Amino acid sequence: MTDMHSLTKKVKGTILMQKYEKKNDAMISGIVGAAIGDAIGVPVEFLYRKQLSENPVTGMRAHGTHNQPAGTWSDDTSMILATASALSGMEFDPERIATAFLNWRDHGAFSPDGMVFDIGLTTNTALNRFKEGTDTVLCGGNHIEDNGNGSLMRILPVAFFLYNTESFEDRKQAVYDASAITHRHPISKIACHFYVEFLIQLVRIRQKDMRATAAIKRAYRHTAEIFRSYYKHDKEMSQTFSKIFTGELPDCSIHNIKSGGYVVDSLEAALWCLLHTDSYETAILTAVNLGHDTDTIGCITGGAAGIIYGIKSIPMAWKKTLRRSDMVYGIAGDFAKACQIL
Repeated sequence: MTDMHSLTKKVKGTILMQKYEKKNDAMISGIVGAAIGDAIGVPVEFLYRKQLSENPVTGMRAHGTHNQPAGTWSDDTSMILATASALSGMEFDPERIATAFLNWRDHGAFSPDGMVFDIGLTTNTALNRFKEGTDTVLCGGNHIEDNGNGSLMRILPVAFFLYNTESFEDRKQAVYDASAITHRHPISKIACHFYVEFLIQLVRIRQKDMRATAAIKRAYRHTAEIFRSYYKHDKEMSQTFSKIFTGELPDCSIHNIKSGGYVVDSLEAALWCLLHTDSYETAILTAVNLGHDTDTIGCITGGAAGIIYGIKSIPMAWKKTLRRSDMVYGIAGDFAKACQIL
């Protein structure tokens, strides 16, 4: 019975994949791209860069750090799917998003096997606060040490939700509220906001006749210029995000790029990988082989790379190996219908 049930899900996933391959929708490409980047990084999470340079990741692997089957995605994708599901009604409600997160953590919803094998301490603590009745946007940690990448890794659906919101300040506030569910410190909020604005630029540029690599550079330069100007009188944040805001990432050496769990490092690493590669595949492999927080760097990179290169550019072997693709494509498809973005 279980095997037949799994087979049915696999067949459904294949049918949905074929359906959305034809549409090449930016939103579905982004969510699937994030999930695959996550899944490729899961088996080698916490490995050092030197270890991976000696045995580099070249595709989907099984077991490894979390002893999961090949194609298994982590909390990153689960929280992306939870967010997309919560926003599919086209109402921005942080409490609804937080409730979806709690459903994931406590009941295994939005996960490949109905169970949680990875969750960040800051996120877990914040969800406990939410469960105890704390105001949703006050649940996230607000200390300097609470700036892990746990809100950045899941923020991608918010970019699509806000795509048609004209006001920069309105977008900023919505992103801040979404981040604050688990990560309330200004550094985490700003990192999420930068990524969201960058993704929105990618979607806009994607519709123009421009090479993907040129589009990535243009979207990054444009976003960096906006944030550099916006925070020019805030010395602390200008310094914290100096590599990103100054636009110097394209000229940075890999030796200047960290890939740990600190949210600024994670954003720098993902942007660097996008700026120094020319395909979805090379972007993901570059991201994962940086080492350390491989699933999250892969996920953040994969979301943007999926948008700009399109779902057809993702290696078929990776798409076929992705577990519970029926859930990933199904939620992404429903969200795409709700947002109606090309």
